Amino acid sequence: MYTFSTRVRYSDVGADGLMDNVAVLNAFQDCSSMQSEDLGIGNDYLEPYGIAWLVVYWNLHVYRYPRLGERIVAGTSPYSLKGFMGNRNFMLETADGERLAEADSVWPLIDMTTQRPVRIHPVMKEKYELFPPFPMEKTQRKIEIPAELLRAVEPDAGPGAEEQEGVVKHTPVIVDEYRIDTNGHVNNAQYLRIAEAVSPAVRQARKLRIEYRKQAYEGDVILPVVYRDDMVLLCASDGDPYAIISAQGERTERRCSE
Repeated sequence: MYTFSTRVRYSDVGADGLMDNVAVLNAFQDCSSMQSEDLGIGNDYLEPYGIAWLVVYWNLHVYRYPRLGERIVAGTSPYSLKGFMGNRNFMLETADGERLAEADSVWPLIDMTTQRPVRIHPVMKEKYELFPPFPMEKTQRKIEIPAELLRAVEPDAGPGAEEQEGVVKHTPVIVDEYRIDTNGHVNNAQYLRIAEAVSPAVRQARKLRIEYRKQAYEGDVILPVVYRDDMVLLCASDGDPYAIISAQGERTERRCSE
């Protein structure tokens, strides 16, 4: 397993002084990026081919949120590389080996011009060492969207449809430059940040499933739609989702002075 050591920074924590879910995802994303860079198959390798690894699914479990200043270790281990698809596990531990969080994830290799998947290069298969998958709960990559939620986000949905279906539509978010990453689209953790702003259940969840269905770019409008508080649909103007976030389990809030 590839690992790197760091500390929980002030920019990683929320008002409770604990690392938040977005910071956990960012640590995982950084870990996979650093592994690729160290192996010589990072951005400088991918860019001339016009390809990139895009995450399309997260299954995140958090067991304990580390505190500000706590020393932590992030790790990642690919466990499958087939065709155009890669599967990776991630973990977050204390310096003493306490498991804090872990995740399963799905990463297709994409041609950024055609937006179509491409086969994984032989050199990538040679350099990425595969490990057994974590014995964590397996979940379906595709998150099922309830029919009433789909009806409520249709462009021609009648007045009051959302109230009848237990759906709340929030103020649209216009994608600014700061949400864009090196691939030219909204970074995966930014979708979670938007969902957290409209759903307390997502913000406090210890278990999250996130499915990404299409990319949003600078200037696009994202409509956050909350269903019964624990599911958030981030929609385009035509009702198609950019991302779906499903939450389980409640975060326990503690002040950093405790």
